[in-house]
Amino acid sequence: MNFTFPSLFPKLFLERVSLATICSLIFAAFLSFLLLIAFSGPLVSIEERVGGMTWTLSPDSAIEERVTLVSIDERSLSRIGPWPWSREVMANLVNSINETGAQLQIHDVVYPEGDKPGDVLFAAALADDERAIVAQLPVLQTQNELLQSGVLSHPVSGISCSPGQLNNSMPQAVNYIGASETLVNIPKGHIAPVIDRDGSIRKAPAVICVADQPYPALSLAPFFHITNSSEWEPELLRKVAFLSQARRFS
Repeated sequence: MNFTFPSLFPKLFLERVSLATICSLIFAAFLSFLLLIAFSGPLVSIEERVGGMTWTLSPDSAIEERVTLVSIDERSLSRIGPWPWSREVMANLVNSINETGAQLQIHDVVYPEGDKPGDVLFAAALADDERAIVAQLPVLQTQNELLQSGVLSHPVSGISCSPGQLNNSMPQAVNYIGASETLVNIPKGHIAPVIDRDGSIRKAPAVICVADQPYPALSLAPFFHITNSSEWEPELLRKVAFLSQARRFS
């Protein structure tokens, strides 16, 4: 005499376990989705803070001798005077740095329109042997009114800012604070920051589009500049990276 109950029991048990597992997974996914919606702001803030801790917990203690920082600190202000300094003073500073043998000066400062004679003197000092790069500032934050001053220059070629292109995810800006028109021939890079939800600044866009022109960050501009190319093309960065790797392993 054959009994079908023992043979059916494992099948029914497995079906119930599978159904219970699927229901649990669906419930867990739904609950996680609700939590992400309800606490998206705090979670993003926590993630940003935890991500930034890696820079403070394990800093590189090696002394960097290839780069020298020239800071405008309290001692400088007490000796020379309040900021901003005149363009004549800045021209003297640029010439003094060049005399020490600096290969390249990177000014993390936007120099707007100033007095004409001072601007001409300052531009001449910066243009000496093409060893200087200054900053310009596309404004990513929304403004109540149009803000466009100075001149933006030295965009990257070979990158499209037009919608529908592969690179259309680059930040777009309408407002900007550019340098003096007298400095139009001095290489530049933008210093526009990305402000996180907690108010901290941890990154800056590699390229920002203004009026369909892509402008590179100040941190990238030196790599374009050292190639001595008349056009700043993204391909140059790949060549620089390749040469750096080659020197490392040689």
